[in-house]
Amino acid sequence: MPKRLELTGQKFERLRVVRFWAISHSHTTWLCRCDCGNTRVAVGQHLKNGETKSCGCLTNEARAIACTGKNNAHYKMGDCCGNSTKEQREFHESIRKRDNYICQDCGKTQEQELEDRRSKLICHHINGNHTDNRDENAVTLCRDCHQPYTEKQKQEREEQEWLDAAYSVQHPEQQQV
Repeated sequence: MPKRLELTGQKFERLRVVRFWAISHSHTTWLCRCDCGNTRVAVGQHLKNGETKSCGCLTNEARAIACTGKNNAHYKMGDCCGNSTKEQREFHESIRKRDNYICQDCGKTQEQELEDRRSKLICHHINGNHTDNRDENAVTLCRDCHQPYTEKQKQEREEQEWLDAAYSVQHPEQQQV
């Protein structure tokens, strides 16, 4: 059996190796402490090749950055914060109540959604504008029924951005002198 490399005390990205942990499935594992204070067990080879960089906090931070501004699913018509105001939360609740806490596509109840997904039913804005809080522009959906709408709206938004970019570039023959 080859001698294992000693990694104790070494730092890999945000992780500092505290001590040897175990050999698991022919991989040497190490107990590490992250810069954020959390600990995790990591495979030594993954530390050395950069595959494991943190306890998971780095991924969470990257995800948070990726979900801001135009990358946020709530980005519609300039509403890019992704955070609901008290007024929006009250509106969403009034729509769920109006629809008897039932998904209007499949009939799933809010209790079932809470049990399955640990989240409330969604107040879907039909026209995609999250600031258009008219009753006739909202419907209650479960996450499964809401997903196709979200994907369609994202695709439409991307297509519109592409068209805007394409038509904002003037053809050389059309440029004014």
